[in-house]
Amino acid sequence: MYPCAVGLRYGLGAIDWEKKDYIGWSALRACRREGARWVRVGLVMKKEDARVIPRQGYRISVEGVDIGWVTSGTFSPVIRRGVGQAYIDPRYDIEGMTVEVHVRDRRAKAKIQGFPLIPRR
Repeated sequence: MYPCAVGLRYGLGAIDWEKKDYIGWSALRACRREGARWVRVGLVMKKEDARVIPRQGYRISVEGVDIGWVTSGTFSPVIRRGVGQAYIDPRYDIEGMTVEVHVRDRRAKAKIQGFPLIPRR
């Protein structure tokens, strides 16, 4: 897993920056200095590709440019669509944006959605 995605997305505030020389110290300092290169997002497949299930390692693109990869996915019986999570370039982290998931020899459309993926009742 990409360490900056975890640390920056889920709270570097919990880190004691005065403490030094622990495992991962230099990597966390670099993340703080450089910023996140990847962000975790939710994916919900579009209606026309509802039965497509995004799987680990599938590429994600926008207008032919690779922007990230799927980390996990499954079929949701509640919303009757494939859902998943992925890491993408932060410049493309726009909720509701349509992206393409490369599934074997075709491209299926999905939209970026925040968590939780299933609406609460």
